[in-house]
Amino acid sequence: VFCCCFQLTDMSSSRLGHNRGTSLDEARRVLHLTHSLFGFENVCLSFNGGKDSTVLLELILEEFPDDYHKITFVYFQQNNEFTEVLDFIKECDKKYSLNLSYLSASFKDALALLLHDKPNVKAILLGTRVGDPFTTYLSLFTPCDEGWPELMRVFPILNWSYAEVWNYLDGRQYCKLYDLGYTSLGSTLDTVPNPKLHVKGEEYQQARELRDGRWERLGRKAVGDNRVIKRWSENKSLMECVVCTAVGVGATLLLCRWWMNSSK
Repeated sequence: VFCCCFQLTDMSSSRLGHNRGTSLDEARRVLHLTHSLFGFENVCLSFNGGKDSTVLLELILEEFPDDYHKITFVYFQQNNEFTEVLDFIKECDKKYSLNLSYLSASFKDALALLLHDKPNVKAILLGTRVGDPFTTYLSLFTPCDEGWPELMRVFPILNWSYAEVWNYLDGRQYCKLYDLGYTSLGSTLDTVPNPKLHVKGEEYQQARELRDGRWERLGRKAVGDNRVIKRWSENKSLMECVVCTAVGVGATLLLCRWWMNSSK
């Protein structure tokens, strides 16, 4: 099985992606291929209550109503989690009888713990999308890096856009924080409502109203920073200004990157 999937890492972006129709079609094909190669009894799914993992859960429920219960569902716990996220996770766990496992450790150590308890697991389904951090070299099927537990990482919605996520979730369940202006969820320490959705006072539009997916992570603060990353566009010019506080040095590092579009 692993030999077949190592070959998939070379072909997944080209053959599965070429003339693939819609991103939804691609995600379905990836899930069915995962089911065929591994069998769901040897697959786990990372569910953290965010919009992307919710899409993944809903796709599994939709495509495999009789087999989804064979999957090992895992929540990799983080400190300072939103109460609303935890409530949503528990709600889904109970509603669909996921028998969700809660693992509290670094992601790498948690995977090792998972494989210690369930050595049969050979693949993990993740809701990562292009544009998320550290996705530059990912394919639809990507083995874990050297030094990590031996698992095939599977990214069914890797090529989905922000708009496609919300088109799919239309009429489906999701964490209620997305109705309060949050567009990307981290912890309570590094996440605020998206400024692009601010109406007035404490009022924000829903996450689905964000028209430009480039601003999806605008409400996420870098660890140690004393302000939210600010981005804005004007007259076809896009400027990203990141202000970071150098912890322990007392200096402020200002990084400005400019992308200029020629006027026509």
